[in-house]
Parts: sequence; C-alpha cells; structure tokens
Amino acid sequence: MSEHAQQRPGTQESITVVIPVFNKAVFLPRVLASVIEATHQTTGVELIIVNHGSTDGSREIAESVAPPARVIEASGGTISTVRNLGASSGTGSLICFLDADVLIPHDHFSRVLEVFAESGAGAVGCECAVPEPGHWIERVWYRLNVRTTDGDRKYINSANIAVRRAVFEAVGGFPDDLATSEDVELCRRLIAAGERIYQSSRLRVTHLDNPRSLRAFMAKSYWHGLGAVRASPRGRLNRTTTFALAHLLVVVAVALVWTFGPRTAGTLLLGFASLWLLPSVAYVFRLLQTRRVVNPITSLLLLQVWLLARGTALGRAVVRVR
Repeated sequence: MSEHAQQRPGTQESITVVIPVFNKAVFLPRVLASVIEATHQTTGVELIIVNHGSTDGSREIAESVAPPARVIEASGGTISTVRNLGASSGTGSLICFLDADVLIPHDHFSRVLEVFAESGAGAVGCECAVPEPGHWIERVWYRLNVRTTDGDRKYINSANIAVRRAVFEAVGGFPDDLATSEDVELCRRLIAAGERIYQSSRLRVTHLDNPRSLRAFMAKSYWHGLGAVRASPRGRLNRTTTFALAHLLVVVAVALVWTFGPRTAGTLLLGFASLWLLPSVAYVFRLLQTRRVVNPITSLLLLQVWLLARGTALGRAVVRVR
C-alpha cells in the first residue's frame, strides 16, 4: 500500500460525488433519486453535478435537487475536463465518480467507505451491471466481458470508480486531451504510480444507457476505439489494438482476394473462415477470463462488429498521422 493510500489515524473519510451530465434527461430523474437517497444514508457526502452544455432539460432536472446537490456548469472541454472540474470543486478525501445514467443502491457510499478501509487501495469500484432483463446485446456483452469476482484490477470504468483525492491529484487526474478512454489512461497512471485498483462486487451498480442495436453498438465501439488509440502509449500495441489491427488486415486481404482473385468455392470458404478466425480467438480468450460460457453465435456476432469498429478507428488514426 502506497503512502497516498494510507489514512491518517483519527481522520474521518468524506466523499465528493461527481456526476457529469450531458443530455441524459431520460435517465436523470431515476439516477438522481437513487443518489440522493444514498447520500442521506451516509454522513460526510457532498454531491456535485457538472452540466456540460445539455440542451434536453438535464440542467433543470439537476437543479431541481439542489440542495443537497450543487450544480456547476462546464464550458467546453472534454469529459475529462468536466470530471476534473467536479473533483476540484469538492473537498472530500475520497472522490466518487458516477455517470448520469447509473443507478446505485441506497447504501452505496457506506460500501465505498468499507471497501476503501478494508482494501487499502488507491482506487476502488466495480464494472457496471446491465438492467434486467435487458436487451440481448446488453446481456451478451456483459457476460462476455465482465469479471464478477473481487480483486485487484488494471482497469475499472469511470462510470463507477472512486479514488483517494491525494492519489487522484498526485497522478494529475483524468487526461484533459482525451474525449474517450480517459478512464483507461487514469488507471494506467494509477498503476504506474504504484497504486492498487480494487474491484469489489459490493460496489456494483446498474448502467442504463447501453447500445440496443448493432448499429448503436458499432458506433459506440468505434468511438471508444478512437479514444483507445490516443490513450495507448506511443509505440505500444495492447492486446485489443493488436487484435483490431490484425482483423483489419484480414478483412482487407479477403476483400482484395475476392475482388482480384479467383472466385471459387474454396476461395469463398477460406475467406469466410479467415473473417471469423480472430473473433473466435477473442471469444475463447474472454471465456478463459470470465470463466463463463456465453452463447457462441451472438457472442461471435458482437465480437465481429466490435473488431471491425475498433479496426476502422485504428485505420482512421493511422491515416490522420500520415
């Protein structure tokens, strides 16, 4: 445990809750109701809502719960800028980041205090669950990707992560230049600084705004892909980027062969098999990680779309650099 993660004897932990908001009016009443109820269950919790230029009435909904919430306005900047502004506007020794489309249990902040005290980690949280019963895309992607066991992690989504203020400030907070994948970079900074990131199932929350069509799923994957490319250290390819790049090359090769080569049954079969090779490898890898068997047909379909979206984002980034 690092010196930043240690609580001084006799001090009382307090929590600054930061919720960035941009056009989430459809979810905000339910979300804020759950957060306000949770703040009433735990002492020493302040709630800061940062509106990021919403045009759908989200600001008015946020102001309807002030007090106890404090609503501030962020003009311009990235989501990192918005979160950093909320963090710097509070005084809690712990900073709890929640998205505006996340439902939390009534004792969530008490659990945050408990997990910090028991784990001694610099950051705690949990990957978000999906609504029940949920859309098939939500259910399959969650089961395919999320590890539900407790323990140290290299990454926790910024929709539900809490960080010690001293640790957060020491690593420079979220990177202001990233429009997405800012949580990947924050977690990378925490690990590089020697801090532990601990996932506890006691901190699980429900994420409401998830893709419910293949088109929306691909658009979100592409958006996150752009951020992941920018967040990756220069000259290094992580596992996801390597898979996406390899799959992009396979797709291009199959397209070229199909366009200029012989269109035989064997070529068609080989091309089809090649297109599903890396999604199949990714599927097996996910099963080994999560130790859950997920419907292979729907899983492979989502992994195919995900790899195509990530590969397209990577290709766009390469073209921009050139």
